[in-house]
Amino acid sequence: FPGERLVVCRNPLPAEERTRKRKDLIAAAAQDLIEIRRAVRRDKRPLRSADAIRRRAERALKKRKMRKHFDLRIGTGSFSWKRKKQNIADEAALDGFYVVRTNVPEKRMSAAAVETYKRLGRVERAFRTMKAPDLQVRPIRHRR
Repeated sequence: FPGERLVVCRNPLPAEERTRKRKDLIAAAAQDLIEIRRAVRRDKRPLRSADAIRRRAERALKKRKMRKHFDLRIGTGSFSWKRKKQNIADEAALDGFYVVRTNVPEKRMSAAAVETYKRLGRVERAFRTMKAPDLQVRPIRHRR
């Protein structure tokens, strides 16, 4: 980014939350895939077509946005899957990191750029609160 600085920050609280959410979503997606495998193996009206199995598995993974973490093996009347452990580990390594992009030169704003932008965010949030209907102010009319 010519003329811009990128400041990489890490916040451990969102990192913990993101890790927890990913584990929960992967577990829920795995449970959905187990249900599909049961549907393929059941005695009454099993899923046989590879196309039907693929559609159902893709829909389940799309719902949880976890397609990138699973490797599916689909055949006519067969379905198996495994987790992509390397993809999961790669994503986990980035938990809690964020980038602040600024065009203010380092001479004017040092590494405290992150704190400056956080203060700016608090000011904007306060201004939105003032403009929102949360602040219950009504007009006052005066008469002479």
